[in-house]
Amino acid sequence: MYNEAGTSPTSFESLTLEEVGLALLRNVLKEVIFCYKMVIKDLSTNIDYIENDKYLLGKSYFDVKEFDRAAFVLKRCKSSKCRFLKGYSKYLDGPLDDSKSLNKEIQCLWEEMETWRDEGEMDGFLIYLYGLILKQKNPQVKNIKDTFLESVLKYHYNWSAWLELAN
Repeated sequence: MYNEAGTSPTSFESLTLEEVGLALLRNVLKEVIFCYKMVIKDLSTNIDYIENDKYLLGKSYFDVKEFDRAAFVLKRCKSSKCRFLKGYSKYLDGPLDDSKSLNKEIQCLWEEMETWRDEGEMDGFLIYLYGLILKQKNPQVKNIKDTFLESVLKYHYNWSAWLELAN
């Protein structure tokens, strides 16, 4: 395990928790960090900085496909990247209605995103998610492509929005 100098090899030092199959341990560590930061109040006013720990915890849940936990952690966040991850988690995890096989979260997400849209608080990724929700809610709406185009205009490299425009 140790080289001639008595230290561990460099290749082992560079491994991440995911690479050695410990993604769940990563979640536990992120929860510990999150709880620790809740005790020590940060006085910063940068919303992305304040919510970074919540985002990292939500992202770790998202990565192991615990979408409901990710959405719960991010439910009161205000930054656009946290809102996107929360909305996308709900979009992917929403319980299915047996009669229509439609995500029950769609209406709630749509109403929430309508308020963000009216207030001008949507970036390119949130607009893309809004387009996905419109598409699932009512596939016959003709201005769905306009929504994906708006997403691409706000963030030119949103490949998923480009693919929706191509369909």
